[in-house]
Amino acid sequence: MEKITLEEFRSDVLTAMSDKPKNWRDGQFVFNYINEKYKVARYVQFIDGVDCFHNDSNIEAFIVRSYENLMAEEQLKDIFYGNTND
Repeated sequence: MEKITLEEFRSDVLTAMSDKPKNWRDGQFVFNYINEKYKVARYVQFIDGVDCFHNDSNIEAFIVRSYENLMAEEQLKDIFYGNTND
């Protein structure tokens, strides 16, 4: 994954909300979008304890923790496999 800033990540998620099914709450969409595209949503919900699926007031914290987990994963890849973004 190409490294992105928190603002770029947040923008990606919030822009995608324009395609949200009408019967979904915002938090449900954010969770499902991040889970589908970035594969860290369940970790954030169950390990970090930040749940926006059931509580829309946690959306911002969920986005931030998801981003932090993605960046930590990228750092580990760099350590173990070398930086492949050069």
